[in-house]
Order: sequence, then C-alpha cells, then structure tokens
Amino acid sequence: MNLITVNHKFTNNLSKRTKTDEIVIHHQAGNAVPAATMHQWHLDRGWFGIGYHFVIQPDGRIETGRPIDTVGSHAGKGVNGRSIGVCFAGNVDIKPPTDQQIKSFYALYRQAIKPRYGKLPISGHNQHMSTTCPGRHMPMERMRREMDGDEFTVLLNGKRVDAPLKNENGRLYILLEGMPGQKHWVQLRAFADLLGAKLQWVEATKTAILTVR
Repeated sequence: MNLITVNHKFTNNLSKRTKTDEIVIHHQAGNAVPAATMHQWHLDRGWFGIGYHFVIQPDGRIETGRPIDTVGSHAGKGVNGRSIGVCFAGNVDIKPPTDQQIKSFYALYRQAIKPRYGKLPISGHNQHMSTTCPGRHMPMERMRREMDGDEFTVLLNGKRVDAPLKNENGRLYILLEGMPGQKHWVQLRAFADLLGAKLQWVEATKTAILTVR
C-alpha cells in the first residue's frame, strides 16, 4: 500500500468519532488534484480543513486527509460522525476510476481500515445527500463484491475477468453465473480447462493469466 502522510494544518481541533460503521465513497468531480489542494479548497469554504480521510490518486497513491479516527466533513451531519470518507481523485462522471485506484482502495481497506474497525460496508455520497457523487462510473457493486475478498487478479487474453475470486486451501476459485439467479464457485483450473486455456500464475502480482489459443 502506497500511503503518503500529508501534514495538513487544521484551523481547529478535530473531534474523535465515537463509532465507525461505514465507508462513504466520493470523487473530486474535476481534474485530479492532490489532497493538499483539496485541503486549501475546504479551508477557503471556512471548514477546519480537508473533509475526507483519504484521497486516492489515479496512479494508486493514497494521501491522508483528516486523521482516520476523527469526524469528517463529507456526507452530512448524520453520517460524518460515524463514517470514513474516501475520495477518488478525478471525475468519475466522465470515466471510471483507474485499476490502480481500485486496487489501492482494497489495500487501504484491508490493511488500514478493516484491522482497526472490522468489516465495514461502503456507500456512495449520493446515498446520503442529493448529489451525483461518487460519479456514475464508480463500480460500487464490484467494489462491494471484491473488497473483502482475496487480492487476486485473473486476466483472460489480456483482459481482466470481472468476477469474484477466493482462495481455499491454496486453490483459487472463481464465481460464475449459470442460469439466472444461480452462481457457482468453480476452481480456476477447471475453468481454464473448460475454455481450453493455458493457465499461468504470477506470484509477484497475484495474477492468474488465462490464454485461449
């Protein structure tokens, strides 16, 4: 996880949260800018400083905003006191977040948030306030499926397979849909045999490469 600590100067003491029960996802709704720039924007609005706890840049860098255990300013009074705000840099109304951003969010959740607060759901800013944020191309359902899973990637002829994965006893399984409403976990090697594909595992990147000749 490429976590960069930004030493923001806040204009007042920040209150500590008394509970944490969800993560709220946002986007910048404009060109990608650093967390420091957002901090100044929020200061200019009269806030104490940046309202989010983390900002994820397109190259996967994660920048800190407010300390993770403090009350944010990102989703309304009824939500700020019990949530963590994560902002994706860029405009997700125009194009989806990068793969690096998605992977960095998973790493942030698994390495920094989940060990401290346990398993948490995610919601979009638009579920709490009248807004298009976190952007119409934010893959919320995919993120919900994958964030608690294992960090693996499957490529089929060079393209990512967008399906949940899990590891059981050293064997990789993929969740496939059959008839409407029916889903089955299938061992990846069996899936490769079904396609007539060559299966290659790259340990360094936790990537399974399927090549159909």
